[in-house]
Amino acid sequence: MILGPFCGFVPECIQMYMDVISKDTIAENVQIKVKEIGLKVYCNQCHKESEIDRRHIECPYCHSMDLKRLSGKECMIESIKVE
Repeated sequence: MILGPFCGFVPECIQMYMDVISKDTIAENVQIKVKEIGLKVYCNQCHKESEIDRRHIECPYCHSMDLKRLSGKECMIESIKVE
């Protein structure tokens, strides 16, 4: 599973939720692997793309806060492995 920093899900909780809803089903004991991706932005001041930390929302080049978010809301299942 791929999650962006603004997708609305807490990665640590996804496995806990799955454990609860899969109890006594064929999906019981399923393991969820979460890969978190970065927050990509475009700076409207210096016109550069970069990846930033959601706690430091400013352009790493010019320190402007005039940014356009290019990614960060992703929530995708990358693959499913069944045995």
